[in-house]
Amino acid sequence: MLIRELAHDGFIGERVGEAAKPAEPKTVEPDQLKKETPRTVDPDRLAIELPKDGMTPTAIENLRRLVASKATLLKKALDTDSLPITERSDRIEFGWFHPTNDQAEIAAYYQLVQGLCELARTQKRVSATEQEVENEKYTFRCFLLRLGFIGSEYKEARKILLKNLSGNAAFRTTREAGDEE
Repeated sequence: MLIRELAHDGFIGERVGEAAKPAEPKTVEPDQLKKETPRTVDPDRLAIELPKDGMTPTAIENLRRLVASKATLLKKALDTDSLPITERSDRIEFGWFHPTNDQAEIAAYYQLVQGLCELARTQKRVSATEQEVENEKYTFRCFLLRLGFIGSEYKEARKILLKNLSGNAAFRTTREAGDEE
């Protein structure tokens, strides 16, 4: 159901490393072929692709800086070693995710990528400097709220994205958590 809705909205999902099926076969003359270096990708990755519509070069640079500033948290939250952002002519590909059949998990990943792109689009400036984090879960939860993960409709997505992080999601420091008890 979710995949059909995303496809209806123009989003394309495919596992990284699998060839996309062309909608219509095209005939190409041999002299029209360009020599391209084949992509080396991990076939065990799920890629989420979003249309590039509305993503200016500044917005794409903001996206790269935003991801760089939260790289450690994103890598741990998504249980991945790298956060490649692949720019295509008409879309942006995020091959960060482990393949899953869990629709809630796929929806959480999609919402994360969509939130990152929207924030990158609306921010004038983004610092690529990563800050030291005392409480991973609290810091990432606040970041998710900044991305728009507010309300009960995002509760499951927040839970999925925070599950691999350590710390307390409700309190920034252990002292604050202790004062409440």
